[in-house]
Amino acid sequence: MATLIRLFIHPVKSMRGIGLTHALADVSGLAFDRIFMITEPDGTFITARQFPQMVRFTPSPVHDGLHLTAPDGSSAYVRFADFATQDAPTEVWGTHFTARIAPDAINKWLSGFFSREVQLRWVGPQMTRRVKRHNTVPLSFADGYPYLLANEASLRDLQQRCPASVKMEQFRPNLVVSGASAWEEDRWESDSHW
Repeated sequence: MATLIRLFIHPVKSMRGIGLTHALADVSGLAFDRIFMITEPDGTFITARQFPQMVRFTPSPVHDGLHLTAPDGSSAYVRFADFATQDAPTEVWGTHFTARIAPDAINKWLSGFFSREVQLRWVGPQMTRRVKRHNTVPLSFADGYPYLLANEASLRDLQQRCPASVKMEQFRPNLVVSGASAWEEDRWESDSHW
């Protein structure tokens, strides 16, 4: 039987994750998971696939916003109340929805690390994006689903097959399980297996 052994949230899509001992969970995912995202000025998301330096930022959710520490040690703080009150067009993997844009000062600070203009966006007080094929389920800035589950046995199997070093954090999971066979999770249809 599979056992949940680790929990992670990634407050800013593609930035460093935070390990947790407990979390608030609902239909939209874990609280504070991927509720912020870096975008092009037109609202198109950018990720660590394009900008690997993103994983070197440390996000820290706080009760009224977000604290970010950059790779150089500098930091910035933004409150939810400081984001634009008007929703702006935003896009993740071809899905179009709206989000709120951070103040210019934060965006200029972040842009300095990307050598291009970028914006920090927040999902806003109400998520406008929905899970494909489940249009009643609100979704943050996650790639496609509210939760990402990873299996330790599957990672070990991959590590044996892949000459490059592969770490669990590269898959950016929310839930990590042990006690299941490699790739067993691919056949699970519900969470009743753990």
